[in-house]
Amino acid sequence: MDVPRSMTQAPASPRDERGSGLVELLMVMTLMIFFGYTIYILIFTGSAALQRIDAQRAAQADARIALSYVNVRVRQSDGARQIAVLPNGINGKPSLLLRYRQVDGAYDTWIFWFDGKLMEVLADADESPDWLGGDTIATIQGFTPALNDGSLTNVIEYKYGEESREVRQIISLRT
Repeated sequence: MDVPRSMTQAPASPRDERGSGLVELLMVMTLMIFFGYTIYILIFTGSAALQRIDAQRAAQADARIALSYVNVRVRQSDGARQIAVLPNGINGKPSLLLRYRQVDGAYDTWIFWFDGKLMEVLADADESPDWLGGDTIATIQGFTPALNDGSLTNVIEYKYGEESREVRQIISLRT
């Protein structure tokens, strides 16, 4: 029995196709690796930018929280000779002393900056407080209060990326 020639032999082709599947596979794998690496770089870069933006927003929020907190505390104690700016006993920086003199008791509140934090500590009237026992209000780079004629100026310094920025608030006192 005679088998037709077309069934026993491969068709005549001008080029040899042996190994062409391997070349195509390597090209597809190379392209997939290239695109995968590109996507990884984009995600990594975007993630780093997002972290930087979040840190900057957190620093701004801490500065605003600090100013708002100080403003509320000053408004609560705004009275004749109840607000003073004095050096604190832990690092000698200017600190805000708020004196509360009530019928049912007297105490002092100190708001001061120490070790990257705005802190508040309570003490008996006219006594030195336990400076390290204070509560943290916000994480900031610096706090400078200044008492002027009828006003209190508070300057909060914070880190925005690599640069130092400040926000300033002037509170008019009633007394």
